[in-house]
Amino acid sequence: PYGTTVTLETVPAEGYRFAGWSGDLTGTTHPLDVFMDSNKTLNANFELRQYALIVESENGRVIKTPDALCYPHGTTVTLEAVPNYGYHFCGWSGDVPNGTDLSNPIEVVLESTRTLTAHFTHNQYPLTVLAEHGSVTAAPDQPLYEHGTPVTLQATPCEGYHFTGWSGDVTSPDNPLQLTMDSTQTLTAHFEINTYPLTLEAENGTVTAEPDLPLYPHGTPVTLEATPAPGYHFIGWSGDATGATNPLQITLKSATAITARFALNEYTLTVDATNGSVTQNPDSPTYDHGTLVTLEAIPAEGYTFSGWSGDVPVGQESTQPLEITMDASKVLTAHFERLQYPLTVQAENGTVETDPNQSLYPSGTTVTLRALPATGFHFVGWSGDASGAVNPLLITLNAPKTVVANFARNEYALTILAQNGTVAKSPDQATYAHGTVVTLTANPAEGYEFEGWSGDASGATNPLVVLMDSTRTLTASFIAVETEPEAWYAIRYSDCTFEENTLEPGSLLFRGASLSSSVCIQLLKKATNCADIPGKVAYRKLRTVPLVRIEGDMRIFQSAVSIEKLEATGYLQNLTGQDASIALVEAGSLGKVKLSALKNSLPPDAATPEYASTALYTSGEKMAKSGKKKEANTAKVCIQLSGVILTDFSLNQPVACVKVESRKYLADLPSGSRQKRLSLGGIGPVVRVAAEAVGQTAPQTPQDSIL
Repeated sequence: PYGTTVTLETVPAEGYRFAGWSGDLTGTTHPLDVFMDSNKTLNANFELRQYALIVESENGRVIKTPDALCYPHGTTVTLEAVPNYGYHFCGWSGDVPNGTDLSNPIEVVLESTRTLTAHFTHNQYPLTVLAEHGSVTAAPDQPLYEHGTPVTLQATPCEGYHFTGWSGDVTSPDNPLQLTMDSTQTLTAHFEINTYPLTLEAENGTVTAEPDLPLYPHGTPVTLEATPAPGYHFIGWSGDATGATNPLQITLKSATAITARFALNEYTLTVDATNGSVTQNPDSPTYDHGTLVTLEAIPAEGYTFSGWSGDVPVGQESTQPLEITMDASKVLTAHFERLQYPLTVQAENGTVETDPNQSLYPSGTTVTLRALPATGFHFVGWSGDASGAVNPLLITLNAPKTVVANFARNEYALTILAQNGTVAKSPDQATYAHGTVVTLTANPAEGYEFEGWSGDASGATNPLVVLMDSTRTLTASFIAVETEPEAWYAIRYSDCTFEENTLEPGSLLFRGASLSSSVCIQLLKKATNCADIPGKVAYRKLRTVPLVRIEGDMRIFQSAVSIEKLEATGYLQNLTGQDASIALVEAGSLGKVKLSALKNSLPPDAATPEYASTALYTSGEKMAKSGKKKEANTAKVCIQLSGVILTDFSLNQPVACVKVESRKYLADLPSGSRQKRLSLGGIGPVVRVAAEAVGQTAPQTPQDSIL
């Protein structure tokens, strides 16, 4: 607005300084307050900073390029140290750029005032002269020479030799030789028997000499042969030879110089064309070897260029325009044909049938395109030089055309039905692309268990992997799980300790057991059945015990509660005679039983080498929920016996498997032992029972074992 005061503050760029204002205001005030009483235009002017470059030297000088008293910011100045006579440059000091202390010349970028000093030292040099088949005198003759000292060397050949020149730090044929000592010098005077040089010159070709020697004794016969370069031909000799004879015989009687002369080849280019014409650039009746000529075929109306024939470079028969290199006379023909158009059909995730199927079509041809989707895809429409979704499509070729068939991946719905449970889908989506793999996991509600699948799947695999190649509907079925009612039990134990929940929640652990130990688990109202077992008693409300573990030996173990898994690490009973009582393991409903004995024979204090005996029974029945009627036990149990000996093994319930891993056998017992039996109700696979559980030393006929 009018009357506003604006403050302008200048900020020069690096290497610049403010020089003043121009425009509607002048001067160098900074910052500048501007009173706005009209539109104003001001220019802030900046100029490069100037720096001095001070160079000092003694016994030499320094050349500055460019040479000035002051330099604008950023100027690069080249400094070259030039020593005085008898001195040499030995380095820089002062504001020297990093790493250039001994460089000469150096470049200095002026970003501030700099001072440098060039240093020089005085020179002295030795002179070494070598000679064979002759001698050399030096005047003056000294061990060391001051820089710039002139020395005259006179070479004197021995009889029969001639001086040929100097080598080393000076190469020269002069004799005497005037030498200026400006460095350490080593020279050799060369002497040879008299011979003659043969100098051969050639351009656009080569000359060979036979024999090929650097020098030839007088009277040597030599054969010269001229060979032209590609595109050239030989036209004759000049110098110390004439004529055009090739090869040429000469005799060396003096130093000889001969030149072989060559001329460039010229070629003709003939181009024919019908139904069109061809332009040549450049257009000439003849062409020098190597000339690049551009040929462009121009078709007559209604025609198109179709290719070249004749002297065409390989692979360029259809190149337009065509570039050829003239390395010989050439004849070419340009061919033309009536107009035809290409049809390009593109498709991804499907194919397109073309009828008729040709690489080119005459103008006006009608072509039928049929889109065929790949498995799991469907056709959605055309793009490019066609549109819509009509399939098949009729298209008329009146120009080059490109048509794209577009396909989309099929999407399918996956419907899951479930009661008394849920089903998790991974991935969980509303629809699935064709080929997607979905994992279904059935999760039963509390009190139920998964039974199986129906609909577009069957079986009881869980989780279930489903390949989505169509719309699918599956039903997950769940059934109610019968559970034992929870009741109060009395746990009576003697000569051992009792722990619960130590191994896992709900587990029972009996430690320190021996052959005098006993355990009885009974319903509280029937706890009197355990009255004959002395010891401690604990009362617990139980339904099913997931794990019972006995660490040590045990005389009696009885249980009226269902046990999912029983583990025993010792003997449940050891016999010392035929009349000893038999240990009994009773369980109302067993899950997995694993008996692992730490010993495979009787304790060391056994009176006779009898077998350790363990008997395992299950009733094969369980109480109905009413508690009034027994029903068949259909639990599928797996029993594993490791390192224990069975006297009796009786199961009335179905089992999933029996695995016996024992080094002792049921047969081949001492005289008077009662017969051993394995009595099973319904059994699945039996592993290693008949073979290794037959006799201590396998008998020929396992008659004492019955399965």
